[in-house]
Amino acid sequence: MFTVLVIEDESLLLEEVLEWLQYEGYNAIGAPNGIIGTEMALKQHPDVILSDIMMPHKDGYRVLLDIRTNPDTALTPFIFMSAKADRFDIRSGMELGADDYITKPFSREELLGTIRTRLNKQTLIEDKTEKALEELRRSIAYLLPHELRTPLVSIIGYGELLSLDASILSASKIQEMGLSIVESGNRLHHLIENYLLYAQIELLRSDRRQLEHLREERLDNPQQVIKYVTLYMAERAKRVSDIRFDLAPDTRIHVSHDSLKKILEEVLGNAFKFSKPGSPVELISVATGDVFTLQITDHGRGMTTDQVRKLGAYLQFDRRFHEQQGSGLGLTIANSLIDLHGGRMEIMSEHKVGTQITIAFQQDLSVD
Repeated sequence: MFTVLVIEDESLLLEEVLEWLQYEGYNAIGAPNGIIGTEMALKQHPDVILSDIMMPHKDGYRVLLDIRTNPDTALTPFIFMSAKADRFDIRSGMELGADDYITKPFSREELLGTIRTRLNKQTLIEDKTEKALEELRRSIAYLLPHELRTPLVSIIGYGELLSLDASILSASKIQEMGLSIVESGNRLHHLIENYLLYAQIELLRSDRRQLEHLREERLDNPQQVIKYVTLYMAERAKRVSDIRFDLAPDTRIHVSHDSLKKILEEVLGNAFKFSKPGSPVELISVATGDVFTLQITDHGRGMTTDQVRKLGAYLQFDRRFHEQQGSGLGLTIANSLIDLHGGRMEIMSEHKVGTQITIAFQQDLSVD
């Protein structure tokens, strides 16, 4: 049974609406003003909230603000019901986070239809979220143990061989084992660092002061950073001859040096990983107006439209058919860092053709 909270200071209307809802099988509860209504909402967590706007002591806008800033009720469908029906009032409510608006006087059918629509939409959202979480849980259950165990097995295995057979191993074999240990250690280090960074990013999203400070960061030489990181990643992948540059002159953009470096490492890492040696990886930057845009294009495996839509942390596609290293966290971290700096990232990809990632940041055109 769905619970509907009705906040209304007109007692006759409150009583009538509660009767309509109860007759339809809802668990209907009422509050005579905004103060009591907010307390009831935070305590009882209703499935839908109906609220008048013009009420003494605490109006509907303030009720909505309190509802939306509390984690337990932030996503609860909220419907305003009021005689205030001009465009400004409706827009004000929607900007604060209201889901719908019903104008007094309203009929029983109109009210019940509005509530049903909101509940149906909320159910669809919850089902979609649960499906995504289930896919995430399955992906984590498979990927995380695999990604942690694989380098650890290599490190422990070679370490045991060195400790037991060092006296009979040739210098070249010992060097080979040592390099394998270093490679596995670096892989494990990268994985751990990415998980820690992902957690830090999620914390940053809720820290307004840190977020404002981050968006004030400026970088004077993005072209130099792009070239340096690209050549470094290409050398590691033995793909330097595949790089194609067409970069705009240096400008000043709103992103930190460390963030841009990490973004490039993750995007380029994927470009090299999912395309074959000998195929070009192209980097083109353009500075137009107050926007700096960088496009990174590979001609590799690509993704389907559905895969691009579902792209997120801990998800890798077609892993059953293409064994590769990585947790699927890289592009999520890159996109999150871009978003934190007020930029945007777009992905265009075609299966078996390639992928183009467009990164855009605001230019800083101010004169020091």
